[in-house]
Amino acid sequence: MSHNYILSPSETIHFHHEGELIFDELLSQKQLEEILKSIEGAGGTRDLFLRSGALLKFYSGRLLRALVTGLFPKRPIRIGFDMLLEAGQGTARPLGELTCINGVEVGCLIDLASGTVTILSTDKTVEPSECRRLFIGLANELALYRLNENDPSTHTLKKLGYGFGDHLESKTHPIIQRIS
Repeated sequence: MSHNYILSPSETIHFHHEGELIFDELLSQKQLEEILKSIEGAGGTRDLFLRSGALLKFYSGRLLRALVTGLFPKRPIRIGFDMLLEAGQGTARPLGELTCINGVEVGCLIDLASGTVTILSTDKTVEPSECRRLFIGLANELALYRLNENDPSTHTLKKLGYGFGDHLESKTHPIIQRIS
C-alpha cells in the first residue's frame, strides 16, 4: 500500500458504524522486519516507542497519520502508548479498559506475521490472538494519565515524572496529527 494512502468515504463510514477497519497485508515484509528489529532493540513490552527512534518515526510517519487523519480530520492525535501482545496473551477487554491513558481515540493492531493492520474504536474488544501483535493506542491532545488496575503497566509513567491526573506531554507522547 502506498504511504500516501487516503481513506475512502466508505471506509470512514464503515469505521464509524462498525468500529473497525481491517487492512490485509498493509505493511510490506521489509516494514515488518524493521518493526520487529525495532521491537527487539527496544526491549520490554510496553511504551517501546520511548526507547526506539525507529518505532517513533514509524508511528509519526505518513501511513499511520493518513489512516488517523481520515478518521479524525479535525482533532490533534498523539501517541498514547504501545505494547507488544504475545500470541495467546491476555484476556478479551475493550480497548478503553486496557490502558491507564484516558482519552485514547483509536487503537491500531499490527499482526507481526502477516502485516495486517486493524484499526479499532475504543469500545471494541481486543481479543487474544494466536499471532504476535503490536498494539498502538492513539490519544487525543488532552489525554490524561489515570489509575487503571486492569493495566499491568499502570505505574510505568511515574518513572517519567507523571502523576495520576497529569496530561500527557508532547516530549514523551508526541502529537502525530495537528489540526490543519
